[in-house]
Amino acid sequence: MWKKHGRLFVVILVMALIVGTSGWVYAYANRSDIPEGIHLHDWHLGGLSFEQVESEWKNRMEAIREKEIMLVLPSDMADGKERSFTLGEVVTFKDDELKEALVSFYDPPDLWEKVQHRWEARKGIRYELDVEWDNIALEHLLRERWPELFAGEPVNAIRTITDQDLVEYQEDNSAYHVDVEALLKEVVDVTPNEIWKEPSFSFELPLREVRAEVRLEDLVDQGIERKIAEYSTKYSIKADGRTHNVESTALVLHDTLLQPDEIFSYRKLVQETEKKFGYKPAPVILDGELRPGIGGGVCQVSTTLYNAVLFADLELVERRNHSLPIGYAPLGRDATYSDWGIDFRFKNTTDKHLLIRTEMKNGTLTVKLFGTFPEDKKVEVVTETVSTIAPTTETRRDSSLAPGQSKVIREGKPGYQVNVYKKITEAGTEKKVLVSKDTYKAQPRVVAVGQ
Repeated sequence: MWKKHGRLFVVILVMALIVGTSGWVYAYANRSDIPEGIHLHDWHLGGLSFEQVESEWKNRMEAIREKEIMLVLPSDMADGKERSFTLGEVVTFKDDELKEALVSFYDPPDLWEKVQHRWEARKGIRYELDVEWDNIALEHLLRERWPELFAGEPVNAIRTITDQDLVEYQEDNSAYHVDVEALLKEVVDVTPNEIWKEPSFSFELPLREVRAEVRLEDLVDQGIERKIAEYSTKYSIKADGRTHNVESTALVLHDTLLQPDEIFSYRKLVQETEKKFGYKPAPVILDGELRPGIGGGVCQVSTTLYNAVLFADLELVERRNHSLPIGYAPLGRDATYSDWGIDFRFKNTTDKHLLIRTEMKNGTLTVKLFGTFPEDKKVEVVTETVSTIAPTTETRRDSSLAPGQSKVIREGKPGYQVNVYKKITEAGTEKKVLVSKDTYKAQPRVVAVGQ
């Protein structure tokens, strides 16, 4: 009897256990709270309902979005301005992964899968914020809100020549702009855990040096140290066309800078002047005579420059004298020019840059050369007349004169053959160098005679 009832009791007990266990399993699998062991950073979600988590998450994210990011200039450039913005302006927070993870405790249709999922969660699962920095928005915000961080412009070094012909330099200054790329790297390195925990963030703005295009050391390296030569000629300011031509050409020549070994071509200068100012009619030497023409006075600038070149002991590449003596420079010290072939060219042989400057004042044209030149070097230019060419006499019949009657129309002028030398003194020694051998035509005496 007892055995019979004992077996029944066991069966009932087992069935009770099965029913009880099944009930517990069902209840455990369908709990409405988040399993223990689930964390978002240091926020324990275990025991909270999904709705509670969602509500609290919204509050916490609002607080996180309002966290300040403060920007500070380096101490030596501090301007006293406060610059800050919020995380929410440049960061997108993604909660999809977290929501999917929390919903996964309710989703599986299989009862035992739910139980297993919740049970394993007890071992501990920690989630982090999923953040995405908007680099474009960050750069746009910086440029729009604080344009002064990008507005500074570098200042070029300046070389000036004083009224006393002294060479002075003004130092360049760099500008400093925010290095957006470097700042982005720093900001993006902020971890999600720091975003969750830290109340605010501060960054020293990384700056990028924007250097001047013209640096002081570059200017100084050009070697424009002092005035090394100059020469002046006189011109009439009453002759409108000639004055215009002289002064226009000199203006274009002013501040010409030649590199080491660069060859200067006067033709290029004339062409540039023609484009910029044009040339006016003024007498020119043609076929050994002064005749009306365009561009008279151009050769005065080339001649003035030529003499400065002689005193600077530069290498001549191409130069020719006028066919007739001129009044504004000694014999052998002129340099003619023509559009159809004759050019005046020289080479900068100073091993440094050469600066050409011009000055016009009260009918005096001065060309000055600035550069590098040995302090003990002296150059003297000497003209030696080799021979004088006597003028011939030309006779022309004049019907207005009586037979045997004559009249001098033009007095003749002699021509010359001259040699030009440079006497160069340097390091205690002197040498004489032949520069040119020039010939100037004689102008014939013209006499009218009666028929």
